[in-house]
Amino acid sequence: MRHLLNIGISAYAIFFARVALAQSQDQYTIANLVQRIIELVINPLIMLLMVAGTAVFLWGLVEFLMNPDNEEKRTTGKSHMLWGIIGLFLMASAWGIVYVLCDFFGTCDLVNIGGGGGGGPLPQSPGTGPADTMLP
Repeated sequence: MRHLLNIGISAYAIFFARVALAQSQDQYTIANLVQRIIELVINPLIMLLMVAGTAVFLWGLVEFLMNPDNEEKRTTGKSHMLWGIIGLFLMASAWGIVYVLCDFFGTCDLVNIGGGGGGGPLPQSPGTGPADTMLP
């Protein structure tokens, strides 16, 4: 029993020492808080709801196609397909809103959405600038 107690205390100490060291290296800023919220809450939630919207749409499609004679089932299938499309549109809009907000606050590089955001100019290959395309 004492052996198990020693193992438990050692594991506890090692685990919390690692947690303490990891926390001391993080910077506590609003940008990091927003980054963590988006990465751990918003993105997985949007993905889950997009999967649910796709499932509702496909369920409605199957209902619609499998009941060609039953008008009530076909109407229910149409309704499910409509709500699935509405759900997918809302989730895509939510991602768009998150991107606009992170671009506005300049945190897209932290969150890793889009192409990095920032709105800066794209790099050009040599020989593709405006001066290189002018005729002599």
